[in-house]
Amino acid sequence: MSPVPLIPNGVYKIWGGPYVANLSNGTPSGNIVAGENVETSWIKWRIQNRGDGGNQVTIENILLPGIFAYVEQENTGAPLVGSPRPTLWTLVKLDEGTFYIQTEDGQNVWELPRIVHGQPIVLHPHSGQVNQKWRFDLQE
Repeated sequence: MSPVPLIPNGVYKIWGGPYVANLSNGTPSGNIVAGENVETSWIKWRIQNRGDGGNQVTIENILLPGIFAYVEQENTGAPLVGSPRPTLWTLVKLDEGTFYIQTEDGQNVWELPRIVHGQPIVLHPHSGQVNQKWRFDLQE
């Protein structure tokens, strides 16, 4: 029997502080940035659980099916972009209902280097700072 997933399959807004993960206004290969909470599909993401651990997911944009949150290399400072090639992300649950979204090798997590509108989301080693904590808000 497989473990219960940390985040059930579904469509979510992914919040980092006061901003949501935004696929650069719907550009398929654009950066994923901190965006305003507006009613549009490019800020909604389909979470699909993968594997047997209950904490590995792919993150697919709703506006552009088949476009996933992706990194070319799992290096510090690498920006998240839209791509038809999915990245397998590992979710790490925190006590206050937030998560770290980390690379499969566990070396880096999603980070907003500055919590400002339009800031690209990048990979960075875990620091425990608030700019690395993410919330999943179920939409459908």
